[in-house]
Amino acid sequence: MKRSVSAAVVGTAALAASLAVAGPATAATPAPDLVVTDVAWSPQVVSAGDQVTFRATIKNRGTKATPSGVVHGVGFGIGRATVTWSDDVTRSLRPGESITVTADGGQAGSTWTAAEGTTVVRAYVDDARRIRESNEGNNVRAEKVTATAGFRTSMQGASPVVEAPPSDRDTGVANEVTGTGYGACFTEEGTRVPGTEKPLRTYSAGNTEYRYAAPFGGNGDVLVPASRTASRVVGQPIDVNEIVKYSYGDPDYLLGCPAGSFGRFTRLDVTTLVSHRYALDATGGPTELLGTHTQAVDVRIAFG
Repeated sequence: MKRSVSAAVVGTAALAASLAVAGPATAATPAPDLVVTDVAWSPQVVSAGDQVTFRATIKNRGTKATPSGVVHGVGFGIGRATVTWSDDVTRSLRPGESITVTADGGQAGSTWTAAEGTTVVRAYVDDARRIRESNEGNNVRAEKVTATAGFRTSMQGASPVVEAPPSDRDTGVANEVTGTGYGACFTEEGTRVPGTEKPLRTYSAGNTEYRYAAPFGGNGDVLVPASRTASRVVGQPIDVNEIVKYSYGDPDYLLGCPAGSFGRFTRLDVTTLVSHRYALDATGGPTELLGTHTQAVDVRIAFG
């Protein structure tokens, strides 16, 4: 008599055979998994035209440390283009460990020129795929950067000049200049010793916070009244002699003047102007930082 085998028996035999071939189940291979947990930038309050530096906090959410000596790169993208990146971190990240990186290079430098309006910036960790991860699909985080209508600053002699868009309120702009200070040796009669003028070091003068009505205020400050049209306002001259007050002994110390003479500041060759624009209260005091603008300049200001 012909024997028949039920389908259930055949199925059970086939399953047993497949398990015998496959062997016992194995755990997933340990691997790092990099993600971006935060994207930030400076200045925090952005105006159109500002040079913005991006930062990203990256974390290893995997089960294995990332390799040491390998670049943990992060690209910062606007639209389809990578505008800046960080590629200076090469130390290993343990599972659960985080680190914050700052853009240090890019297509046109390490900063992005802010465009007016809202822009999406994407931070992409391990953008060059140098590190093998357990999940390659979670490496991007996007944030929105909003830049208000910007203002511009320049120098007219020793005075900062603010060009601002229309505004429905008064604003104050504090200005600080930075550059190379020069000094020379002088006789007791006040005659400069020929051939002794030399660069000393980098100095700054002016204000970082608007102090128009405060003691020691007005040094480089600009009051920009409310206006329905764009305005151009020339501010208080920047008095570089405050450098003398806080660095009085520098010329003598750094110049090593000959006997019978003494060192004195002569000029500040300004290379950078940093301007901070503030909203003002009823008394003229600053209440809110509206934006920061950095401008390269080439101005020589003499010490009094």
